[in-house]
Amino acid sequence: MPAFQSELRHGPFYYAKQPALTTDPVDVVPQDGRNDFYCWLCHREGQVLCCELCPRVYHAKCLKLPAEPEGDWFCPECEKITVAECIETQSKAMMMLTTDQLSYLLKFALQKMKQPGDHPRLSSRSPHAASSQRKTFNWTEPFQKPVSLEQHPDYAEYIFHPMDLCTLEKNIKKKMYGCTEAFLADVKWILHNCIIYNGGML
Repeated sequence: MPAFQSELRHGPFYYAKQPALTTDPVDVVPQDGRNDFYCWLCHREGQVLCCELCPRVYHAKCLKLPAEPEGDWFCPECEKITVAECIETQSKAMMMLTTDQLSYLLKFALQKMKQPGDHPRLSSRSPHAASSQRKTFNWTEPFQKPVSLEQHPDYAEYIFHPMDLCTLEKNIKKKMYGCTEAFLADVKWILHNCIIYNGGML
């Protein structure tokens, strides 16, 4: 694994850790308040491995590890980000981009993410279906802004690292992403949090 460079530009959570949850979920390994409680892959509780660089945690079985690693451990997401940002291992395409150019491209990608899409059930119909039957919905509407704690007072009890499209946009403007992998890692928090909080309703 490549050495971690001090000049790497990661997402905001690498610098601003969230406070510990008020209550500890049952059957979860005690943590120091710097990490999530739910596996990044299966989104469930249990005995987890804590990344040293970010709040993500994983079940060893989800990573298919034969045994728990010893010493400091860095999760797959952080490894991808490090490889993408490290001068010695980053791609030629990333080397050619300035921070301003990357921010511009990420802003464009975010705008595409915000655009409404076709209803999946209607858009999967036969190509002969009338175009008037196709409906467009804005699936991103619930994720545009931070979740309101007034409307969902228990949100902070389950969600360790809140994320939304507005926050992503602010991070892009602040040029907090040094590669597309860092941006995507933050985008995945939206899905992770949605699964954790909504559970069986998905």
